[in-house]
Amino acid sequence: MFGCVYDDVAGLRLRDTVGMSQIMFEVDYPHGDSTWPHSRAIAEKIALSSRAVENELYLLVRGNAIRCYGLDRLESPPGRRSRVERSS
Repeated sequence: MFGCVYDDVAGLRLRDTVGMSQIMFEVDYPHGDSTWPHSRAIAEKIALSSRAVENELYLLVRGNAIRCYGLDRLESPPGRRSRVERSS
């Protein structure tokens, strides 16, 4: 089971209880009640506020979604950017 957080420092601070491998950052584009178009800034804000470390951030904004939705083909080796990252 996966859960999502957006603009939610308290939810991310509970990661030790829930498990960081089960939490994803929710963007919910293009809905008006989502974080879009400020998703990156909001993800950075909640990450700083919750004192998340680099490997937790990767799981939150990318890694867990890749695993949850079976998007392994989008995964890139450490130090290399994927096709998706290069095109953005």
